[in-house]
Amino acid sequence: MGIRLLLYTALKYSPASVVTPIRGTQVLFVFFLSFLVNRRIEVFTWKIFIGIVVTVLGTFLLFQ
Repeated sequence: MGIRLLLYTALKYSPASVVTPIRGTQVLFVFFLSFLVNRRIEVFTWKIFIGIVVTVLGTFLLFQ
């Protein structure tokens, strides 16, 4: 619920062409937080890193 409120607030004060690419970087935040919290449980391989890079690059390419 809080995330939606922040998204709508951002859309209220900024154009969607700025907010949407920033929202697309959510993958990075989830990765870094899960890396910090689940370091001993979750195994992060090079395939995960490549997937994150491809996702973020794709997001930026879509909204240029």
